[in-house]
Amino acid sequence: MALGLKHVTLLIAVLLVISLAVNYYVNNSKLEPSIELGILGRTGAAENYFPSAPPTIQLNTPLSWTLYLSNTLPTTQIIQIRVKFAGPGDASPTASSAQTEEPVNTTQPVSCPVKSFYNKTISLKENEQRYIPFNFTISGFKVNGDQFTINQLKVNSTRTIIPPLSYSNNTRCHLVFEVWTYDNEHNNYNFTWRENHQTYCVWNELWFLINTSPSISVSSKLEGSSSSNLGSLTFDRVSYNLTDPHARVISKLAGYSYPALYTPLTGYAFDHWETTGNLNASSNTSNPTTVTVLGDGTLRAWFLASKLTVTSPNGGEQWVPGTTHAITWTSNDGPGAKVTIELLKAVNSTIVASIANVGKYNWTIPTTQTLGTDYSIRITNTNNTLTDSSDANFAIVNRTLTVTSPNGGEQWVPGTPHAITWTKAGATGSHVKIELLKTDVVYSTIVTSTANSGSYNWTIPTTQILGTDYSIIITSTNTTVTDSSDANFAIVNRPLTVTSPNGGEQWVPGTPHAITWTPTGIPDEKVKIELLKPGVKNYVILSTTTNEGSYNWTLPSLPPGADYRIRITSTTNTAITDSSDANFAITIIQR
Repeated sequence: MALGLKHVTLLIAVLLVISLAVNYYVNNSKLEPSIELGILGRTGAAENYFPSAPPTIQLNTPLSWTLYLSNTLPTTQIIQIRVKFAGPGDASPTASSAQTEEPVNTTQPVSCPVKSFYNKTISLKENEQRYIPFNFTISGFKVNGDQFTINQLKVNSTRTIIPPLSYSNNTRCHLVFEVWTYDNEHNNYNFTWRENHQTYCVWNELWFLINTSPSISVSSKLEGSSSSNLGSLTFDRVSYNLTDPHARVISKLAGYSYPALYTPLTGYAFDHWETTGNLNASSNTSNPTTVTVLGDGTLRAWFLASKLTVTSPNGGEQWVPGTTHAITWTSNDGPGAKVTIELLKAVNSTIVASIANVGKYNWTIPTTQTLGTDYSIRITNTNNTLTDSSDANFAIVNRTLTVTSPNGGEQWVPGTPHAITWTKAGATGSHVKIELLKTDVVYSTIVTSTANSGSYNWTIPTTQILGTDYSIIITSTNTTVTDSSDANFAIVNRPLTVTSPNGGEQWVPGTPHAITWTPTGIPDEKVKIELLKPGVKNYVILSTTTNEGSYNWTLPSLPPGADYRIRITSTTNTAITDSSDANFAITIIQR
């Protein structure tokens, strides 16, 4: 069976087939159909594993390969791959190079201190190929100086406890891959088999050096600049000076975690860690951090020019004497620095002379603090004199609530929604109660408790009694702070609106005309009707009349002009008023 496109692509991508060794024990030199076992390196860390030039690996460093199996025998084969760990003194199944196809000089499986620590059984049909992931890690070990002991191996997700194996640093070890075939006649697996009166065995191996002390390069770098290596880096309690252009190279035991701390020069601040290779930081943004060493790699501390920014109060806040507030700021200098906090006004004062640079200080405003709207905060780093102040002023005020709507003169209609709004200053509590007043007496409670957000949407009940003497009172449920509308508003069937004259009319003295408006519908309400002209005292047409929506007026002798208007005002609530939208004219007819 020919290899598919997928398999061909895989073979090209892996650079080369590593240690592809198919070894036969045969009675003559002619190669026959067989089982083939190859090992493909799939990552940079796992390629080129030749016995003549074994690479160096670290403890607890995962390595990835792919096992390649091919069956060209004329029958389906049940195959078991057995993997053994062999040390420097453990023989391979053959004395000849694993890169050749020379006959082996033994048909016995290799004898290793670790018998088979991983077994994989598969069925291969005639002319079938199979690719099997093989991810290997020396996952259990103890290190003592240049000596180490292995007690656990891991393949894919399976961990296997093995008898302890002790070696020295840079020991040359190898994995042996043996192919065992199932013997149907005897119901067992054999390392060799007979085919056409010939005897075969198949195996492969991978060599490597185990290094327990990988090389680590430590350095630092300034963000956005070519400057580098400023400050010092303490790794495993040993400090390395980074104030020259050269990185420091250190060696540590693999498979362990070590504390790392970066200390930049004055005027600079730590930003983040960068690790490459086989190093892992427990946190890339924390200083100090913990670095786990799995192999060779680099550790770099990135740093920034120091910054300090006041974030609260930063303009517009209203704080009350006797209350506690958080003064906050951001800084990249870390908690090791100290800051001074000052209150700025015409005469500055120091809130706290020295405090840890943790970004927050709870300040209780003295009850004797002078009120004012021109305060700001200044914070100064005592290590490098960096300083920042509030972007705009904040206020120290007595706590207040202020109703802003309805605040006098509004005309609201039953069944319609309206926003009751207010402003707050100081600690006025989280919730408020809103009540409706009529003639300055509580008429009804609109809401017992609502968030002190500055707005509440109220739909006026359709059964609400009409009137011009309503007001709103808002009271904090947490304090005694309260406020009510500055003047009365009206609840009416419809707003009072002048409809005629409303702009553009031409009326002649001595002629009758209807002054019309939409009445509010309030029983027994009276209105006043006035004639307006700029620069002239208002002319009272009628000081009081019933609010019926119409009044027949015969114009008296008046100076001609095109800038007259009519104004109608409630006599019970003068804030309820309306005027013509535009001017009308009083003209003289020429005879």
